[in-house]
Amino acid sequence: EISVKMIRRINDEEGIRKLVMDVFQNMWFVPHSKRPSQEDKDLLVTKARNITDVVVACRETGLEWFEQLLDTLFKPKEDKDDATKKNTEASPMLVLACQQIVDCLVESVLRMEESTSEMPSADPMAAVTGKPAGSISASKRLVACLTTLYLFAKIRPQLLVEHVQTLTPYLSVTARSKEDTLIISKVAFTLELTIP
Repeated sequence: EISVKMIRRINDEEGIRKLVMDVFQNMWFVPHSKRPSQEDKDLLVTKARNITDVVVACRETGLEWFEQLLDTLFKPKEDKDDATKKNTEASPMLVLACQQIVDCLVESVLRMEESTSEMPSADPMAAVTGKPAGSISASKRLVACLTTLYLFAKIRPQLLVEHVQTLTPYLSVTARSKEDTLIISKVAFTLELTIP
């Protein structure tokens, strides 16, 4: 809830925008070491889960805030006041952090599919985090993960290139519910951005 309220301030005046960017940069977009410990892996899962929770919470009011956050992180202007200045390249540390989050989200999607096929009544994220997930159902959590992946693909499709084959089978999901339709559409939009 706090993250959602803060992320909505991304378009405020420069001082507040900088504060919001710093908070999210430090909270979500700091990479872990190349050989992460179990604690690092758990922290990454928690981070990915927090991001998907924010995406779920923002879905009713619109995801443009989250998109704006990613866009500002990845395409910082040399000088915000000068429109003629070109975008500078995102830092390698930011790209690495986002790659780790995307990899974790894809792994979560796979684990959700595994756990729902084995135990339909169980919460799939509990298998990933070791904790019960609360009020979000398995299919909504899956939609949230795929929506988050789509938002990353909109800003930087290269992050998802190695996951194309993993996501492709979701196009053949039988659309029996609203969530199934959302799963198919988010995967289709993600692949449309990523494959070229």
